[in-house]
Amino acid sequence: MNAVIKLFSAQQQYSISHLQKVEERYRKARMDHQIKQARFNALSTITPILTMGSMAAGFVIKGEGMAALRTAMYVLAALLAFLFFVFRWINSKKAPEQLQQLDEAYQKEYVCPNPACRAFFGAGLRYDNLRKIGKCPHCGARLMEK
Repeated sequence: MNAVIKLFSAQQQYSISHLQKVEERYRKARMDHQIKQARFNALSTITPILTMGSMAAGFVIKGEGMAALRTAMYVLAALLAFLFFVFRWINSKKAPEQLQQLDEAYQKEYVCPNPACRAFFGAGLRYDNLRKIGKCPHCGARLMEK
């Protein structure tokens, strides 16, 4: 029976032009997520910078108001460290869930257009390569860019 379905599928042509947008949307969403994480990580480095800055200011600048400035910088650094911790704690569950939802949606959409197959092409099979191959690796249906 599977041989009959494969033989019949190999004679059918299916458009894959919609899959290009599916792949682009998926890759952009993953890249945006990685950029967001990297930016937050970079922003969280402000805490040690403030701490080191207050220490350096204590050595370089002498004066009556310096103790208050150093204390304010330490308090600000501690407050920021606490806020970054709370933000990371809250988002520690949300980020993996978002990525899982993104992956699940991709696995449902980036599939063979043959109704008898509907196999996921896999994240490793990019749209450009799929177009070059010209057929579904699972059912053998001819894939055309229309």
